[in-house]
Amino acid sequence: GASDASLTQCGPLQMRWRRVPPEKPISVMRRSERRKMGEAQRLALAKGVFFLMQMVNVGWNRFGINFFLATGYSPQEVSQMRSVSLLVKAVCVPAWAATADLYGIVPVLMVHTLLSGLTLENIRLLAASNASLNAMIVARGIRSFASAASSVTNALVLELVANTSEGFGRQRTFGTVSWGLGSVLVGYIIDAMGLQAGVFFFSYFGEIVVSR
Repeated sequence: GASDASLTQCGPLQMRWRRVPPEKPISVMRRSERRKMGEAQRLALAKGVFFLMQMVNVGWNRFGINFFLATGYSPQEVSQMRSVSLLVKAVCVPAWAATADLYGIVPVLMVHTLLSGLTLENIRLLAASNASLNAMIVARGIRSFASAASSVTNALVLELVANTSEGFGRQRTFGTVSWGLGSVLVGYIIDAMGLQAGVFFFSYFGEIVVSR
């Protein structure tokens, strides 16, 4: 009757449906391999971002004070520059975060890399010309405005490690290792070639590598 006919019509469909499952594990395995490969790439990029960003900044952040003292600025003047720098960063970090929300993290980091190099060179030239304290404070403030954008690096790494087998802390460890290795390397460069080579030219080279 009608029930037999429906079974007859459904029979071939059932046979076709039964042929599908043996093929599914192959398809799932391939997608899984692609996801695993993508995860490995994301994790490698996350580690590389932290490693390079810390390596680029270690020369200036670790030995910048030594440079100002060596060029004739007093400890009190260096402290004033540092205070303005921290104040500018406190204001600009949230501003850069809001900008990254609007335009994306990568464009903000590219602007940061460009401005950091330009403002750092401006400080070097001002120091070479024995610029006044006020001029140097302004230059340090502009530099801090540019460097504050690097804070969005954390957000970039958090996006990269989302839904992976590793957490944020493991990626951050590579930045810590880079800071330690970079301090030793820059210290050796300063001993061999002088403060400007370690504080400025090492940073310029690193920023070129990061931008590429």
